[in-house]
Amino acid sequence: WAHVRREFFDIAKDGTAPIAQEALQRIAALYAVEDTIRGKPPDLRRTIRQARSRPLVEDLFAWLEQQLGRLSGGSPTAQAIRYALNHRDGLEQFLADGRADIDSNVVERAIRPLVLSRK
Repeated sequence: WAHVRREFFDIAKDGTAPIAQEALQRIAALYAVEDTIRGKPPDLRRTIRQARSRPLVEDLFAWLEQQLGRLSGGSPTAQAIRYALNHRDGLEQFLADGRADIDSNVVERAIRPLVLSRK
């Protein structure tokens, strides 16, 4: 989800993209659920995700599809929406596996010093 969020963040940062801002708010709701279950056992995380996050994800994707129909095909917001829709299967994987995190930011931050030192 971090990559999808970053796409919308870049568009919304100047404050003139209400669809991107709304997408960020909806994604933030997913991260809020994750904040409440961080460190809990995988079975509990999966159960809570099924109850609280799955409806948010389903609503988000339905809303994104609806918004895509309202936008010009080449607009940056339409491109960000298509990116999210094209990666839906991967984005939904965290819902079924309580061991998985919502994104890979922790891993990416951990390996960044190694990658940067390769230069």
